[in-house]
Amino acid sequence: MHHLVLGLPVTVVVPENTSQIARQRIASQGAEMIVQGAAWDEADQYARRLVEEVNGAYIPPFDNPTI
Repeated sequence: MHHLVLGLPVTVVVPENTSQIARQRIASQGAEMIVQGAAWDEADQYARRLVEEVNGAYIPPFDNPTI
């Protein structure tokens, strides 16, 4: 939600096996969501490539001390 206050775009990449409730929560926070890959590893690889393409920042969903 802080991205809205700061005016920053957010893209969240999730795998196909992400639950509908999780998808709804992500969408309700105003993030663009991309569903990519059958499982986490495939989605993560896609997200890392996307970051390089758009010169963005990768924020890992796990083990991130800032969130």
